[in-house]
Amino acid sequence: MAILALFIVNGAQAAVTADEAQKLKSELTPMGAERAGNKEGTIPAWTGGLKSLPGQAPGNHRPAIHPEDQVQFSIDSKNMDKYKDKLSRNLMATMAKYPNFRIDVYPTRRTAGLSQWNYDQTFLNATRTTTTNDGLTVENAFGGTPFPIPKTGREVLWNATMRITVPEMESVARNWAVMPNGDKVLLSELNMRVAYPMYDRNSSIEEYKKGPGFFSLTRSEFSGPPVKNGEMLLIRFPADTYTKKNDIWQYLAGQRRLRKAPNLDYDAPNPNTSGMSNMDESYGVSGSLDRFDVKLLGKKEMFIPYNNNNIALMKIDDILKPNFPNPDAVRWELHRVWAVEMTVKSGMRNTVPHRIVYIDEDSWNFALIDSFSADEKPWKLTYFNQYVCPDGPMVGLAGYFSLNLQSGTYLMEGEISGSPKPLNWVVKSPASYYSPDALAAAGVR
Repeated sequence: MAILALFIVNGAQAAVTADEAQKLKSELTPMGAERAGNKEGTIPAWTGGLKSLPGQAPGNHRPAIHPEDQVQFSIDSKNMDKYKDKLSRNLMATMAKYPNFRIDVYPTRRTAGLSQWNYDQTFLNATRTTTTNDGLTVENAFGGTPFPIPKTGREVLWNATMRITVPEMESVARNWAVMPNGDKVLLSELNMRVAYPMYDRNSSIEEYKKGPGFFSLTRSEFSGPPVKNGEMLLIRFPADTYTKKNDIWQYLAGQRRLRKAPNLDYDAPNPNTSGMSNMDESYGVSGSLDRFDVKLLGKKEMFIPYNNNNIALMKIDDILKPNFPNPDAVRWELHRVWAVEMTVKSGMRNTVPHRIVYIDEDSWNFALIDSFSADEKPWKLTYFNQYVCPDGPMVGLAGYFSLNLQSGTYLMEGEISGSPKPLNWVVKSPASYYSPDALAAAGVR
């Protein structure tokens, strides 16, 4: 399927009409994906997603998805030209750089499924949610995908950053770097608790709008390596990035000091990766996009990581190999994705000035990102391991990889393999838990 160029509307963007929203009950899924399969039969029709995982116990890692499936074929440098219309530019550059790198393609399983409450709220969002301030502010989004029938690139990116999840979760995740010589370096281990007021089923859009305007709240405490023990971060993500930006607080254990950290934004070095990635690259695309022109390229079929629950069951030494992650660890499938181009505005700067972002149509999760240097050379390939959680229901991430094609290093961020808390659902915390005062009170070393 060729990428379709779509018109971009600046300023305020209206919601879709009631007639158009009815497509969410017919030709589109409740989330806005194409319900039908493709004409070749290589992408099946959506039939509601995965409802359960046999053998799953609360608090444990989710079982692998369809472990009986066999690899249909593999793609590497020798045959990538045959599939180039379904491969990203930087994925092909990776294959060219590393002849032993490959992707194993499995049967496509459209497992993304959410709750009826999420579907109902998504349907309401279709006609009530709008953007203002050139797409930097989202208004009247609650409980579901903000823009299930998107018209602009910014709307698609908002769908991914506001993707449907549970009201609150906790996790222990690690961030790794693999150096060109194959050495593995633990950059950080984090005890994370994340709340999503936007997805509180005991609330309402009226109550949500009375709040401070944060759709996501993340509180993290470093538990490794030892030099970082006791450091903490509080990040509160606003739905209005035009006036608020991310609200970030940092507790420095060595100084026993809490400080507001407004500079931890845009392309500032990310402390979770010891500066080896940027803040606005965290978990896809993060923070305000006021420094970028954003263009919706359309939809296409692409090979992306999918149904990757198995990776959370593996040992880290079996995942992280020299030069690139173990190809045996990552299941790839053919899916339809939205393609969005980000280009830094004239007169602005960002160390990653050009990106093509691919987002899964079923889950609205980030799937793959191509990043280019200022001279337009392939720089980074980032791909995301989709973690299917029917017990949410939601589709999370079992970590993601970012390969630096110029330096030869690569990262694995958000790794939960062997984690004692692999995306566990928790009872709602009081609002004060996600406050700077609470962070300061918890500060110890």
